[in-house]
Amino acid sequence: MPSRTCQHHIEPAWLTRIIDHNHEQHRRALDLAWLAGMVDGEACIRIARRAPSKSSACGNPIFSVEITLGQNCVDTLDHIRALMERHLGIVCGKLNVVGRVAPEKAPTQTLTLRSAMAVKLLRAVRPYLRRKDLEADLAVRLGLHIQRVYAKRRASGQGLKVPLSAREIRFREACYRRLSALKLRGPGCAYEGARQCARAS
Repeated sequence: MPSRTCQHHIEPAWLTRIIDHNHEQHRRALDLAWLAGMVDGEACIRIARRAPSKSSACGNPIFSVEITLGQNCVDTLDHIRALMERHLGIVCGKLNVVGRVAPEKAPTQTLTLRSAMAVKLLRAVRPYLRRKDLEADLAVRLGLHIQRVYAKRRASGQGLKVPLSAREIRFREACYRRLSALKLRGPGCAYEGARQCARAS
């Protein structure tokens, strides 16, 4: 009786590479899902609005996407920093201590990402967000829009010191107000109503 031969042979090196690739993809998905849980539960997603500095020639109000994670466990914040650097190439700055610290308590420290880095993190964790999904959508929408506007102004030679149009400022202000309306305040029904309005608009 003829012996059976293997019809499909995979070189061990190939198999190793496939397994390693799949493992890394699985690990990345798990880490991003964990980061999304931290964003949902512990982060503040916001569009910051600041008045122009007195020395500013254009007088444009400043809008920027920001995300702040606060924890009194430094190991947790260090783990967050390590995951963002490993998977997203985001290198974070120093931690900031918030408020006064009682002698018997660990200080609450925050990690803040702004502009392009904030947008990059939010886009990466967006598929896993549950509570702050709409906040992330609004923040990413404005963040990417600002990046496109800046790139266009630089390419045209217009520069960043030329005042923005009234229409552009109204758009940024509208994004700021819509995201602010999504912040949980008071009864849960008010929050759900804000979510429904954001979805409809």
